[in-house]
Formats: sequence, structure tokens, C-alpha cells
Amino acid sequence: MWMRLQQGMMICAACGLSVAPGLLRAQEDVETWDAQDLRGWVVAPPVTSSNTGGYLRLSFAKRKMVMPDECLALAGTNASGGVFAGDYQARGAYALSFRFSLSNDQVPSGFILRFKSAASGWEWSYPLAVPPGGVWANYRVPLAYIAGWRHGPGESPQRFADDLRNVEWVGIYILRNPTTNSADYDLDDFTLLRARNFTIGGALAYAGKQAGAIRIIAEPLDKYGDPTLNG
Repeated sequence: MWMRLQQGMMICAACGLSVAPGLLRAQEDVETWDAQDLRGWVVAPPVTSSNTGGYLRLSFAKRKMVMPDECLALAGTNASGGVFAGDYQARGAYALSFRFSLSNDQVPSGFILRFKSAASGWEWSYPLAVPPGGVWANYRVPLAYIAGWRHGPGESPQRFADDLRNVEWVGIYILRNPTTNSADYDLDDFTLLRARNFTIGGALAYAGKQAGAIRIIAEPLDKYGDPTLNG
């Protein structure tokens, strides 16, 4: 389709479609921990947190007996400038990504990405595959119910979408494996991926004087609504 452009407004003369201002290129809110502090992320005892290498380290201490210790490292309104809390829908958020490493090969019994809605109080969970030890693994999780997010009784795609409008916190849950050994887990480059807002309507738009012409080729989103998962 051929569009005319003036001050960001794209006009379709041939097809009767208007495209509002905006770009398809993704934006990112990223926590890198490069400042070598915790950046406001909350980690409850008995797990300790530290940052000496430009990433968040979560440490389970050595035990005298096997204990079902668990860890939830979360980012709320006071973490990372508050970028991981709030209205994900209004901000065009479509995925979360991060890097994770088992620094001493202690495989956890549970590894889950979670977020909590401030409106409903529900916690949503997305189970993650545990990476091999000694390497940094990359994760990317679509913020779509169909991707596998679960809460329990009463859940639905609509409730999931509604809860994304008021995120209280997002974080990583780790359940210690049945051992007395110490265990260290490293988290880095935690990212909220956002698409710039754009709309396509069915009416011809006109914005006064026009100059030049550009051709716009629209590509379908993937089944999760992620414009960058198509390759």
C-alpha cells in the first residue's frame, strides 16, 4: 500500500486505511545492575542478595540439614526506577526477558517467573526450564495468557489481560533443591519489552498539505502478539 507522510501522519490514498503515528520497533526497560547495587530489588531471608560483578546474585547458605528454602527476588514500584510496575497494557509491554546462571551447578527444584496484580491480588506464574550449570542462559517470556501463564481456579485470558493493567511486582521464584550445599544463582539484564503504540483504522485520513510518498508493508504479529518473534 502507498502512504503519504506529513509530520508523522501516514495517509493511505489507495486503500482507505489510516495509520496513526508510531513505530513498530520495540522499546526496552532494562535493569543491568551495572551500578553494582541491588537497585531496590527485594529478596527475603534466608536468601541473601549481592552485586559485586554487575549482576544480581541470590545465595542459599550451606545447611546442616535439608530445608525447603525458597527465594523470590522481586521488583516493585521502588525497584529499578519503578519501570517493572504499573500498567503493562498502556505501555505496550509484550514480553519479559533476562539472563540467568547457576554459578555452582546446584540445580533448583523450582524456577518460575511471576507477577502480582495490585488490583486483583492474583499472582501469575510461568514455569521456566532450568539451564545447565556454568553458562548464562537467555530467557524470553511473552506476556500472553496463551503462552502458558497460570494462576489457578477462575483464571481466563481476560483476567490475565486485566491484571496486566496494574502490576504490583514482577520477579523470579527459586525453590532450593533437597541438599545441604550452598547455592548461588545469578540474574542479569532483566528487561520489559514494549512496542510503540500504533493503530490501523478503516477510514481515509487527510492532514492538509502532503509531500512525497512512502510505501508501508504491514507484517502480522505472531500468535502471542509479539512483533519481533517472527524473526
